[in-house]
Amino acid sequence: MIIAKVDKDLTAICQQSDDPQAALKALQEIIPEQAKKIVSQRTADEPSALRAALTGLAGSQCLERRPCRDPLTGDRGDGQPETDATFIDRLVCTQQHGHSGDHQDVLKRTWQ
Repeated sequence: MIIAKVDKDLTAICQQSDDPQAALKALQEIIPEQAKKIVSQRTADEPSALRAALTGLAGSQCLERRPCRDPLTGDRGDGQPETDATFIDRLVCTQQHGHSGDHQDVLKRTWQ
């Protein structure tokens, strides 16, 4: 769903602009915007198709995020902007599915 919407938006941007760099910049803005729309449209108990696709790509990794982060995008839950110190908190759990105990990201930082 994201890819189809981004494709349509990017095609429109490219047709309106002679600058390829502007189109690439627009792409960087479109993807997070569309991901947020999808997250807001689905119910809490409905499984995310994007999460399923990411899980398939990641193999058997957990992919859970810290409690203060959006489970799909990794954005801060308090709506504050990212800083260099908080940006790495977007990382997902890299433990195997069904692990018992705390989650752990690729930097070996843990959370419950």
